[in-house]
Amino acid sequence: MRAFLEAYTRCGRVNKACEIAQIDRTTHYLKLAKDQRYQQAFAEAQQRRADMIEDEIVRRAIECESDTLLMFLARGAMPERYRERISTEVTVNVHLADRIKAADERMLERQRNAGSDSRPS
Repeated sequence: MRAFLEAYTRCGRVNKACEIAQIDRTTHYLKLAKDQRYQQAFAEAQQRRADMIEDEIVRRAIECESDTLLMFLARGAMPERYRERISTEVTVNVHLADRIKAADERMLERQRNAGSDSRPS
């Protein structure tokens, strides 16, 4: 399984890593479901893959002068300075007292109607 884990670290895709390591995908998933040591080894391979991706992002941001990638890195490294700030203003005009009074009047009217319906004729 070492060949699979190394291939996965390089390519980041289970199906491709299985092909490179010449194992069936089922073998990987069965070991992942039952073997704690393998689960840990696979988690470490995933982390190594993530580190490789991050290294490439940093390289492209700086060497290729990608402002977009550089801004994402700045937001992650210095969120207090570079996070997106979104403000929303909401104006609500609610006459709560009027609505409560109307609801009370409706309730009293229903009670009066219910009382007159239950009286014998």
